[in-house]
Amino acid sequence: MKMKKFISVFVVLFLLVTFIPALPKQQFANATTYGNVDLDVLVERGVLQGYPDQSLHLERTLTRAEFAKMIVKAFPYDFIPWFNLSKYTFKDTPKDFWASPYIETLARAKVFMGYPDGTFKPNSPITLDEAVLVLSRALKITNPQAENVISNFKDANMLLPEAKDFVNYFVKMGFYKPTGDTLGAG
Repeated sequence: MKMKKFISVFVVLFLLVTFIPALPKQQFANATTYGNVDLDVLVERGVLQGYPDQSLHLERTLTRAEFAKMIVKAFPYDFIPWFNLSKYTFKDTPKDFWASPYIETLARAKVFMGYPDGTFKPNSPITLDEAVLVLSRALKITNPQAENVISNFKDANMLLPEAKDFVNYFVKMGFYKPTGDTLGAG
């Protein structure tokens, strides 16, 4: 039950942090919650570490590299340290890139995919589609079944076709709560 609660908190946090409009920095200076999410739980588990200035910078957009690190920290993957890597999956994540071991760990586990051109684009913002697909793979959700609850959102047609059922499932299960009349796709 504890793990289920943690996973729910983790999923909600990522989707909240990633896809809601930025709020002024001063609201987060000493935050221990974000929405209804207890950030202390994620900090204690090493999923969130923050920045040298002792803040979480929740107003920033989460990158694909940051998301990869958080997934590795949150789920029981066999982490591959950089010194054990001789070959890299993506041409834009070399050995000296801080997130390469996390990205490689998830790429080899077939949880986080790159692009057809052989890149990972680690510094690009993670999209709703990508986050939901990665979390679905990490949680081993393979065939989500839920009544369609996303078709009335203005940007539902912008979702990747392979992500629609998963986004719909996350919305239906309450893991992701869109604000207004858009999902945050694109």
